[in-house]
Amino acid sequence: MQASSIEIGAGVLMPNGKVFCIGSTGHNAIYTPPANPTDPGTWAVGPDFPNDGQGRPLKAKDAPACLLTNGNVLCVAGPCGDNANDWASPSMFFEFNGVSLIRVSDPPTAGGVTYEGRLMQAPSGQVLYAVGSNAIYAYTPSGSPNPAWQPVITSFPGDVQLGNTYTLQGTQLNGLSQAGMYGDDAQQATNFPLVRARNVADNTISYWRTANHSTMGVATGSKIVSTNVTVPSGIAVGTYEVAVVANGIASNPVTVTVDVGTGTAQYVLIDHYFGGGSWLWAYVNGNWHGKDIAAADLAGICEDLFEANRVDCWWSGSDLTVARGWKNL
Repeated sequence: MQASSIEIGAGVLMPNGKVFCIGSTGHNAIYTPPANPTDPGTWAVGPDFPNDGQGRPLKAKDAPACLLTNGNVLCVAGPCGDNANDWASPSMFFEFNGVSLIRVSDPPTAGGVTYEGRLMQAPSGQVLYAVGSNAIYAYTPSGSPNPAWQPVITSFPGDVQLGNTYTLQGTQLNGLSQAGMYGDDAQQATNFPLVRARNVADNTISYWRTANHSTMGVATGSKIVSTNVTVPSGIAVGTYEVAVVANGIASNPVTVTVDVGTGTAQYVLIDHYFGGGSWLWAYVNGNWHGKDIAAADLAGICEDLFEANRVDCWWSGSDLTVARGWKNL
């Protein structure tokens, strides 16, 4: 056995259920799990990394790898000797398509040893590469995901409130793989659901915090799984298209209305509108709005207490009690 085999490369689970196991010796293997979990799986020889232009063998001696949204694996290897103290350098990048290793372009920061690099799947579908500095490069794969790999939202409220937390249910919310992997020293797995929301009015994107996932398992198939989603308190109210992103692959969106709600303290400034019998809703929870509210909609709260030439302020606390103040103009 070569001395360099005391280190290992990454092992990446692919959408077809097979694991691409990257060796620190330049040799690679493919593991196929059994149909019955209690039976042994099978191993097959994978493609070797080629030699570099100087005839030196390439090895993934402590090196990152990441599953791409097109189903291929982006991986790193470099020329390296057989001595235990030899390290692979410079880093060279390949895509494994299930059969062959295909050489791809290197980022400008790839000149160092392989063990310095980290790869992580971004929600955009790109893969980020960093080598311990503030220079981070994004790799954009070709092609597109198989629709069967998408997460699917099966249940989420159509009306949500700022700052509140809700349960989102669906299938394949954790993706089909851990995606981002590394030899034996680090992990950048992204097998958890991210929630991305697009404001229909202005196309701005926000990400809503997820927590308390029902599972961290991958490739969960048709099983319904869930996560808790908190609506940011600082976004604008309105209509959003909400999608789950797992390992860079997004679900089809669902339409959600975001409003203020009544569970936390709310402040509403209402400016008298002369002669119109309506009121202008000007400010809610730190966000400015322009919306006429008919006086009838304020019945039971406003009654006949408003007067011309002043601003009335109404607010409700978490106990849903209503208080009122005003300022003469």
